Amino acid sequence: MRLNNQQKGIALAFFGVLMITPDSLFIRLVSINSWDLVFYRGAIPFFCLLIGLLFFYKNKFLSTFYAIGLAGVLNAIIIALMNISFIVSIENTHVANTLIMISLAPFTAAVMSSIFLKEHPKSRTWFAMVLCFLC
Repeated sequence: MRLNNQQKGIALAFFGVLMITPDSLFIRLVSINSWDLVFYRGAIPFFCLLIGLLFFYKNKFLSTFYAIGLAGVLNAIIIALMNISFIVSIENTHVANTLIMISLAPFTAAVMSSIFLKEHPKSRTWFAMVLCFLC
């Protein structure tokens, strides 16, 4: 079965929703310190990615690791801040509020790209965004 890019995107978005919703509920159910939870949520993906990169790049691992440069380091910092913000948000507000804020990210990206990058979404995208906000 061959999927086009749009079908792949829809499948990835659906899979992401299926993963993040129970994740946020489990965070509420676990009785662990916030910073311990942040550590484990960062350490587990780190080690999984490290093992995967070591397996995939083998002898070129260090050169590939240093090739990420400033953009890669900045990306890692932003992801760490996102993880901390997510945990703090889940623990200090309702889970539904946090998930709604996360779901607004594509809308914000569309508006920001329209303003700053002059990449205007199609009219049907604007219509869908307005419809989502009204419902």
